[in-house]
Amino acid sequence: MKYSAMKTQGLPKRLGVIEAIGLGIGAMIGGTIYAGSGIAMRITEGAADVAFLLAAMVASLAAYSYAKLCTILPDSGGSYSIVNGILGEKAGLLICLCQLLAYITASSFYAYMAAEYVELFVNLDKILIALILLLIITLLNLCGAKESGLVELIISSVKILVLIVIIAKASQLITPSLPQVKTSPLRLLEAASLLFLGFEGFEVIASASGELVNPERDAKLAIFASLTIVSLIYILIAILSRSMSAYNEYTLLAALGERALGSAGVMSVTASAVLSAFTALNANMFVVSRLLYALGRDGVIPSIFSVTGRRGIPILAIITSAILSGLLIIFGSLRLLLGLANLMFFVIFIAVSIAAFEAGFRSVPLLAIITLSIFALFSLRNVVFLPH
Repeated sequence: MKYSAMKTQGLPKRLGVIEAIGLGIGAMIGGTIYAGSGIAMRITEGAADVAFLLAAMVASLAAYSYAKLCTILPDSGGSYSIVNGILGEKAGLLICLCQLLAYITASSFYAYMAAEYVELFVNLDKILIALILLLIITLLNLCGAKESGLVELIISSVKILVLIVIIAKASQLITPSLPQVKTSPLRLLEAASLLFLGFEGFEVIASASGELVNPERDAKLAIFASLTIVSLIYILIAILSRSMSAYNEYTLLAALGERALGSAGVMSVTASAVLSAFTALNANMFVVSRLLYALGRDGVIPSIFSVTGRRGIPILAIITSAILSGLLIIFGSLRLLLGLANLMFFVIFIAVSIAAFEAGFRSVPLLAIITLSIFALFSLRNVVFLPH
């Protein structure tokens, strides 16, 4: 199989596997575990852990294609570069538009989610809080890719530590149980399709593959390491959350933290939620800016978007990404943003799985195409028919 060659010039190769794992975890542990788990608990009548497991399994199928292809076609365009290189320019441009919409929408969701938690303590407008967070992230991305990845790793370590403490303490007070799942398969699929956004962060690693020092070795390792760590945390929290009888569906984790550690637990979860939104926003802005850079480099949009500053940073691409995310923060709603972002990611992952199938990786990509298509139908239903 011959692949269409991408242009060789790119951003500096400064990222190692540790920074890549940090970007992946940072993108995954964003808003879904905080705002999505409660929604899933309500939809499944308490079986959110099963929905998380189902979503993780489908995400692993999609991740297989990325692990194979971003070592063959490492580039800052991520999914766009993969699809463009294997399926052609028209398909690449379609996926490019889906990527832009997916990450910008997801960024808005993460910022909105953080505001839901901050509002528990601070009497400020949620939109203002989200925009301030977005400004901080923009400044961080302007510092550089390696710096951004290191900050992502540090903050991801902190928020994982908070979640582990909550899990450990809650498991002492709550007897974890796995009762018979009484909900219907359709409800499980609906919840899993909503929770899928919590696993899409491995696509960020594909977008960073063009800046990896050794993409052939590190891309695959970073993808599956980050996906495994995040999946375990999600499922453990969901198992413990089965015991919660009364909670706000958008702040379920805060209720679990309060039960485990009292008011300190609420504050810890709120801080973790804000940090998670911070890292997810950072990772998403990284992807959007690199995608705009790749489009400018390839002549799809004005070449000024591929102009880099002194530290090799695509400045205009980063600023444009921030402006677009800010607009959706102002005009979006939590449930709509979650459903729309998921739908776009399903389209992207289906296209990359098709590319993997065309590249000769047959069975796993085919299974991914089937399962992702089913999830996409449920996500479309959430966007079009359910109230927001």
